[in-house]
Amino acid sequence: MAEVYKHVLKEHAQDIIICGLKLSQYGLITIRNGESMTRFIPAFFNPKDEVPYYGKDEYACLRITIPNNYCKVGNDFLRNDNNSVLNDLFVKSIIPVEEYQFGTYRNPVCLISRTVQDGEIALTGKHLDYPVIVDDSEELYLHNIINNKTEKNSDWLDAVLYSYYCDLADKGHIVKIESYDSGISVFINKDRQIITLKMPATEEIEF
Repeated sequence: MAEVYKHVLKEHAQDIIICGLKLSQYGLITIRNGESMTRFIPAFFNPKDEVPYYGKDEYACLRITIPNNYCKVGNDFLRNDNNSVLNDLFVKSIIPVEEYQFGTYRNPVCLISRTVQDGEIALTGKHLDYPVIVDDSEELYLHNIINNKTEKNSDWLDAVLYSYYCDLADKGHIVKIESYDSGISVFINKDRQIITLKMPATEEIEF
């Protein structure tokens, strides 16, 4: 079973709990499959991931428990109706929910392919009544990248930070001092705060 969350207007919440969350009304994501279009209700593994509505007083948060075979997962960070290349990547990212590993997508969206029945919906309180599977999908995604890359190459994070601070130095926001003999870079901001980094090796760093 997939456990996900969906925000709806408060005045509609009780009707939805009694009558269900209708695909015809809340199926806001459409995917083209050949000549046909398939509609999905978007929901999220953590209420915080539905950024436009999370914490807004006029919205209520629903907890949905639904069988896996009615759910898929896509990388919502790529969904863009104004950019066909990005949107194609979003469509290609869609996989069965049971195949999804948390932390793989920056903003995973659960795509529900049918109306959610009344017995599959519960209203959460202001403070969540249920433990969520993941606390912050975007934070988990970024942490996974850092952990995976630094495990493979202990100098990876130094190289990434070096590139970032060099960019700030090139724009005149900070001062850069480098010692090529020792392989050390020092960056100083206007408040005289100091960041010290190892200069990256000249060979190409693995993506």
